[in-house]
Amino acid sequence: MQTYEKWLDPETLKRTSISGKGSKTKQQVLLSLLNKIFKSFLAIAIDHNQLQVWQTLDRCGNTWWYACDPVTGRSTCVATEDEMRVWIEQRYYK
Repeated sequence: MQTYEKWLDPETLKRTSISGKGSKTKQQVLLSLLNKIFKSFLAIAIDHNQLQVWQTLDRCGNTWWYACDPVTGRSTCVATEDEMRVWIEQRYYK
């Protein structure tokens, strides 16, 4: 079996974990890496002049909305979806 085939073997992934506090399995690490690669390709594919909006959670579980307008160079970070909608509407009506 090739090295990468061993690493991707589901049985091997189930038995093996990376050491350390809060350890993750190799499968979790691989999925995380693939997710980052996918997001990178997606970012390249997105039109760079479009408004970009995304949502994150902080360590306390609070939701934060971020937006960046590459055309005007403006960006914002707000706590609610309604605040984000207002910011977006102001962008189009100025």
